Amino acid sequence: MLLRQPSVVGDAALAMQNYAAAARAFEKADDLFPSAIIRMKLHQASLRSTGAKEAESRLLQWIAEHPGDHVTRHYLASVYSSSGRAKLAIEQYETLLKQNPGDYRALNSMALVLEQTGDARAVDYASSALKLRPNDPAVLDTMGWLLVGKGDVIRGLDLLRKSASLAPDIPTVRFHIAVALARVGDANRARRDLKELLASSKPFPEADEARALLKQLPQ
Repeated sequence: MLLRQPSVVGDAALAMQNYAAAARAFEKADDLFPSAIIRMKLHQASLRSTGAKEAESRLLQWIAEHPGDHVTRHYLASVYSSSGRAKLAIEQYETLLKQNPGDYRALNSMALVLEQTGDARAVDYASSALKLRPNDPAVLDTMGWLLVGKGDVIRGLDLLRKSASLAPDIPTVRFHIAVALARVGDANRARRDLKELLASSKPFPEADEARALLKQLPQ
């Protein structure tokens, strides 16, 4: 048990947001007992301190040695996507889908990455995910948002509202609904929703866009 203590120390440091100490502890834990979860935690801690490149190398090594580890591959793909490395993310999602064509999470995430690059195939992947999981809030949000972006606002708004009804506390979905309302000319409801969203204590990545849209709406 004592040998496994570094992972416990890492969890405690991560909880206290002492990311440098957490990274050191998880690195030691990984040297003693390599595992996928430790390497993902090491990467999360390293992103907020130093050594992210080395932590990412450990993830790549793990996947090379365990190509069927879907959880770690999903994590790596999300790392690539969130850091703007769309091509690398797409490669990982392609591998996941070759291994399991019915992986709705990979289909949904692939749609989002392709949408970021302007690839028209994004809707096809989102549609495939929706067929597999028609009541999944994240999948509904992705498809709805893509449709809004392509001008099919009414259909997109219906899907976004369904997503919000299933998961009412996700700010991004509410922002997407406000954008759709603005595009169909319902400025009053869009303004109301944006004000409520921005008044909430929940942070969300589109907050600046929400503020900008609120200023643009006619009074």
